[in-house]
Amino acid sequence: MTSEKIDEIVRNRQEKLKKLHDVESNVEKIRISIGKIEEIKQNLSEVSSNDPLIMMLRQQSEVANKIRRIDTSAFYSAYDCYMKKLQIVKNRFSRETLNISFVGAAGQGKSCVLQQISGLGGDVIPSAKGSDCTGAKSIISNAPEALEVKAEITFYSCTEILDIINDYLKEIVGNSDYVKYRISDLSNASNIPISEIDSKIGLDANAKGKLEQLKKYVEHINDDEIKSRLGQKLFVPQEEIEQYVAQHSSVDPGKMYYKYLGVKCANIICAFPKKDAGKIVLVDTKGLGDTAIKVEENMLYAAENDSDAIILMYRPDALRAGLGARETDIISKIQKRISAQYCEQLLFWVINRVKDGDGKNTDVIEKTKEDIINSKMAIAGVLDVDCMDHENVEKNLLSPVLSGLTERVEKVDGFIVKGLNDLAEDLIRKYKNIVSSLSEVFIDSASEDIKQEMSPEIRETLDIMLGRVRKIFLELNEKRNKPSEEFQEECDKKLKNILKLVPSQEEVIELLEKGSINQIQVYEKCTNKIRISIIDDFMELDDILNQLVEQFKQSIVDALTDDDKGKLGHIVSKNDKNASEWIETFIEKIRNNTGDYPLITKAMQELHKFKISVEGFMIYEVRDKLDQIDLSLNTQTPQIDSDANNREKQSEDIIFWLDKAINEIFDDLGKELNELFKVPNRALFAAAKDFHDRATYSGSTTYKDVMTEWEYLYGNWIPDIWAEQYASKINSIEAYKTWKKVTQTIQDNSALKNIKM
Repeated sequence: MTSEKIDEIVRNRQEKLKKLHDVESNVEKIRISIGKIEEIKQNLSEVSSNDPLIMMLRQQSEVANKIRRIDTSAFYSAYDCYMKKLQIVKNRFSRETLNISFVGAAGQGKSCVLQQISGLGGDVIPSAKGSDCTGAKSIISNAPEALEVKAEITFYSCTEILDIINDYLKEIVGNSDYVKYRISDLSNASNIPISEIDSKIGLDANAKGKLEQLKKYVEHINDDEIKSRLGQKLFVPQEEIEQYVAQHSSVDPGKMYYKYLGVKCANIICAFPKKDAGKIVLVDTKGLGDTAIKVEENMLYAAENDSDAIILMYRPDALRAGLGARETDIISKIQKRISAQYCEQLLFWVINRVKDGDGKNTDVIEKTKEDIINSKMAIAGVLDVDCMDHENVEKNLLSPVLSGLTERVEKVDGFIVKGLNDLAEDLIRKYKNIVSSLSEVFIDSASEDIKQEMSPEIRETLDIMLGRVRKIFLELNEKRNKPSEEFQEECDKKLKNILKLVPSQEEVIELLEKGSINQIQVYEKCTNKIRISIIDDFMELDDILNQLVEQFKQSIVDALTDDDKGKLGHIVSKNDKNASEWIETFIEKIRNNTGDYPLITKAMQELHKFKISVEGFMIYEVRDKLDQIDLSLNTQTPQIDSDANNREKQSEDIIFWLDKAINEIFDDLGKELNELFKVPNRALFAAAKDFHDRATYSGSTTYKDVMTEWEYLYGNWIPDIWAEQYASKINSIEAYKTWKKVTQTIQDNSALKNIKM
């Protein structure tokens, strides 16, 4: 049912909304981090600042200048773009309804369709031929339990009305004269010289149309019944709704209304005739062509912010078939504002079929539909609707739109979330660019003099670290021709499991009695199952191999990071990281650094991707030994009693041959594995030797060798690795600690990982 499906969609959105709030919180955290840089830049420009950090930075003018040059504008631009989109998505997922927006030019039948769907008349939803009738934006909410029609009227604030009036003035007289006429208080609206402005604009029809709209504000906005309501909300019964949303009476067109000037939105609540319409809301937008200001922008805003589906209303000209340029332009702008993917799923083009009267257009409908389809525009479908007929509207418009909406809206929500995630990726990139700039400042803050002074300690640390790496590969060298005890122990378990695979007599008899299966087919079924079981069991040996590899990598990481060895744990901490995670993080860290370490990076990358897999060196040998129980490869079938009446004898024969084959596999594999037990130790030795060679000897005649890279790396990271010595050398330990805390907060911001849905 439609209503139940809508309720389910709303519940799913509420779950996503919780995640969005967490995402927003994390984005704010990284914005605050970047704000700390701006704060430091600001304090550097204040001569009177006695902050220890600022004073320290001022003593190092080159460092201070680098900080001043850090450009955060791209980040803030990406942040603003992201937050704008985030708010749209939050609004979308906050709704407890599905909203359908109606867009199009004036006079295309929007009001008529809204009347048919809602069951309301022209006294609530204004409609008229040849004149502007709708005054205020209306939304019509389906409330199946509603016993009467009522409306919640939301009025503009005084400030919003003031902005509307001044916007009219700016569009009518232009920027040059705007300052002369703009008003700063609503009470001055009546003083705007309409006649004077009229004489200035001459014959400009567009400006004159807007001036007529402005004139209504000038003459009526300070009426007590409007001004006293500004900034308020009001519930009104059905009989009073018209005077707040229409420009004139539906009964007496000569009777004009002006209350709509103060109305921001009227939410009309009623029970729709379609019983299973569910929690839907119809959003009416002002028709394009109306002389009110920002009509197009307000339409696009509603499409982007208030819509789950969009209906483009189009009444073809009775004398001319084909598309209207205005309609294709609307679709193009909606597509650009939201996305083509959205339009392809949930933008429906409704052709208003007029059967009678002056506007009769039935002769051009088919040609119009053909042109729309051939245009290949991004739309969900073309609906041919007689908008004056309630049943036709319900059958050909409301039902297909609701069906498409409930089927596709979650898919579209996925597109929208992806769009938000793409903006998050851009925000992350901009953030990392700042981190890179910050790293440059951070690294350069260790002056060349300090690097030179600490070079003996750097070389000593480097010798200890590389000596430990050498010891690891020498220890593995002693084991390289010996079986891996851990691996052999696990393999022995797998071998013993093979002997357990002979099925019981009851299992074999059960197979023999199924359908028309014969004894050879049963034997083959058993062997097929046995082969798969053996292969699956041996594939699990990857678990012990992964443990051995991780232990090996951990020994290398310990050599690099421990304080009594390589000390690189001060650059990337081992806390909460396994060896592979540490290596990956270290590679990313030194890449973000302005130093260039291609040889070290290559050594780390090769270490990171090293693995030993059963499938890589052993599973082929296991499969080879299983050929003897594969009748597709071994055509020699076992001798099994063929008497179908003697199932017991047949089962005994099958078990005999299976037991014989399994024992042969056990013996053959046992002999083969004796050599394969050595492979893990050999592979670990090779990986250790490779890393040692790359970390110690690798070099090039056209580029600095790896030892030079290590010295540069240690020199550039002195402030991290030897923090206290460095701080004492710059004679400002407390200031340095503050600086380190600020930079580490920005560089290691955990919130950065959690700003995507």
